[in-house]
Amino acid sequence: CQTYLLTMVCEVQTNSNIQMNYVSEVVMANAGTGKILWHKSLHDHQQGYFGDLSSDGLPWIVLCNERRWQVLNAETGDQISAGSLPGRPHYVGMFDAATNIEPNLIFEFPDNSLPMLAVRPSDGSVIWQGPTNLCQTQPHEISWSVFDASAGSLLVTLNDSLMALNPTTGKTIWRIEAQTTGVLADEVSGNIYVTTDAGRLLCLNSNGATNWTLRLRDKVTPLAIIPNENGGGISNVLLQAPAKMISMVHWPRLLWSLPTGAPIQAAPLVTTNLNGNTELIQLLSG
Repeated sequence: CQTYLLTMVCEVQTNSNIQMNYVSEVVMANAGTGKILWHKSLHDHQQGYFGDLSSDGLPWIVLCNERRWQVLNAETGDQISAGSLPGRPHYVGMFDAATNIEPNLIFEFPDNSLPMLAVRPSDGSVIWQGPTNLCQTQPHEISWSVFDASAGSLLVTLNDSLMALNPTTGKTIWRIEAQTTGVLADEVSGNIYVTTDAGRLLCLNSNGATNWTLRLRDKVTPLAIIPNENGGGISNVLLQAPAKMISMVHWPRLLWSLPTGAPIQAAPLVTTNLNGNTELIQLLSG
């Protein structure tokens, strides 16, 4: 059994005050010996992603620019499939093959007129085209699309609504009208927590029905699902008001709020101490 080391060498370029990371070289090496198995040099402003799309323990490498996408075999560097694109994606979703969802490669674009594109990476077939008007303002840490494995749906944030799609067909399962700022899916309970531009936290069930709504004084985004120390299937939800405070909510009650004084740089770490109690570690910017 070999262990592989995959490296993507990136160049940072700035265009109209927007920084872009372009892959200039892809290198695969044997981690035990350091021997380079293969490498490719790229010259056409491609962005790179990787994920296990075949459940064989090896990642597939996805490269794309504004014209085309391609999938490489990480072990050999050979091209597995390729296809054309109508523009440069701003989000590439790769669902682990263990979910048994096909297609499991999704492209989303910053142009509101371009639909979501779902392809089969094994042969490059376009399986379906999804909705347009995709949300552009939601940060990558929260993700424009969330695969909700408990319900077998793909949650997609639009500029004016949240919808759940059948990931196999692209058909709409349900839709709610709201300008969302964030989405988190709790795989344990199947509940979906949605924050809106109007300062509300919605708790939806897996069918899109509203369990409850909590009105808050600030516009917030969801950061993490926190296990309930008292047991039961209902978790707590950690919220952030940027550079202001974090808050904890439990069905649908505000438990506490703490000022932060600085933006949270990444999703907080949630750990369990020796006494079995949940501990929360904030990651703040300097």
